[in-house]
Amino acid sequence: MWAIPSYTEIERLVSLAQKYWEKFTYERKTQRFNKAHESFKNPFLSRFLSWKYSHHNVLNVSGTIYPVVVFPTPKYQERDLESILSKALHRSVHDPEKFVVVDPHFRALAGELGLPLVNRITYIMARLNYGEGLQLLCELGYYYYTLDTCFSLYWEILSNLDSLVESGQDNFRRFDEELKLRQVLHEVVGDPVTDGSRRSVAIGISTLIAYNDGKGIKLWVKRRSMQGVAVYPGLVNVLPSGMFQPLVCSFDEEFSLRHNLYREYLEEIFDRPEVYGEEAYDYFYEDTRLERLFKLVGRGQAELFLTGVAVDLLSLRPEICTLLLIGTPEWFGYHSKAAQEQERFKLSLEFMKGSADRGPLEGQVTPIPFSRDDRDLLQYKFLSPFDITPSGAGAFWLGVNKLREIL
Repeated sequence: MWAIPSYTEIERLVSLAQKYWEKFTYERKTQRFNKAHESFKNPFLSRFLSWKYSHHNVLNVSGTIYPVVVFPTPKYQERDLESILSKALHRSVHDPEKFVVVDPHFRALAGELGLPLVNRITYIMARLNYGEGLQLLCELGYYYYTLDTCFSLYWEILSNLDSLVESGQDNFRRFDEELKLRQVLHEVVGDPVTDGSRRSVAIGISTLIAYNDGKGIKLWVKRRSMQGVAVYPGLVNVLPSGMFQPLVCSFDEEFSLRHNLYREYLEEIFDRPEVYGEEAYDYFYEDTRLERLFKLVGRGQAELFLTGVAVDLLSLRPEICTLLLIGTPEWFGYHSKAAQEQERFKLSLEFMKGSADRGPLEGQVTPIPFSRDDRDLLQYKFLSPFDITPSGAGAFWLGVNKLREIL
């Protein structure tokens, strides 16, 4: 006869069953997350988005289409980085009751998988004006709002891509009808590529670094972590790149493209931690690694260019794109082999988590030789539209085109 289990044994069995269930559901959610992101390699994705947004300049490099719209900077504006920002910053944060598309499922899934999500204040796009020049009208928003109103569109399209198996207008129309959030947005907002109304459209900044290694000009790209990021895990990006945001809530002082670019430069290339809260907005300006860059700029051996704006067509979010051109081999030579470890290149964990040990720099970043011929660059797998983030592709090719003008 079977003995009746004791209360302790029942409690242990229930606890064990709960752990197995939690592991099972976690694995199911991980599979769902990974499967959706794998669908980014769908060969019809870029063609569909190029069809959907054909009224804009979808990035096409010698027949290779990327899911991003680009707005190149006119020549008169390229050295005036701050000219892209309308200084009439509106500080009112959007009322979420007025958002036209809100879906928290992607944010909830990323949170359940333990991915880092921090609800900080960001600068957001109210409108992108383009034509004779580029200018962003900006407001304040929260990152969670962006996840729910922009990355919800990204998640919707990735989650449904399995059904897009053929090209052609009829197939594109059918697939378009499956994207209910996007449909609603387009019904209410005429052109969400340039109009941030009824969403919280956080702005990013991406910089292509072109440097002289003593043998020629090289371009830096780096694969993102597979485990440490919620958006485009494992894809390639330029660096530095990050959100345009007031980290210490000095809204006017931090409302600067150069300021945010310099902060990301230190964070992503030298792994300097960001500071939040009570610090002065310019807390990192006396960092010796940044001062070294300032000296190169002052001597005319390094220069920053505004290259344009790239709008990711999955999330319908803009990225301000810049180019940092370093003409002297001194920069790369010094930071590769500096006597003090702190002065050497050291990438942030956004790029390294889930990867092998950091090791030497050549194992961390891929240097691509600059070329005036698209075919030379397109031979690199890293630059495939299935392998690079849309904003990264925009920043890379806008930067390359600018280099071809100035070199």
